[in-house]
Amino acid sequence: MDSKTNNKTQDTIIISSQYGRKEIGKQKIIYCRSFSVGTLVYLKDGSHLLLKESIHVLKSYLQESEFFLVDEYHLINIRYIDAIFSNRILLVNGGKCNIEAKRRKELFTRIEHFYAMQY
Repeated sequence: MDSKTNNKTQDTIIISSQYGRKEIGKQKIIYCRSFSVGTLVYLKDGSHLLLKESIHVLKSYLQESEFFLVDEYHLINIRYIDAIFSNRILLVNGGKCNIEAKRRKELFTRIEHFYAMQY
């Protein structure tokens, strides 16, 4: 990841992926999933990128108001939540992830704040 992109107010980040250096819009990220070899980033256009950085490093480049770490493996973009069940989140691209009980209340608070900022 490019160090000059650490400014959370920028709309894009520059990443090194399996396709080389690439600039992506933060709002195009639906969610990120952590693996032992890096982080898989799922984008709005249906594509995905594999990054060598951990999910926690990636989180530091994204706005906290829009992205939420639901467990140690999934970082989601709040704008792309389709449904929330008791312990599961469904995203608009069909992605699913569990939400830890201790993070559920904070997620609802963040969703409320996110949509209040939109209007």
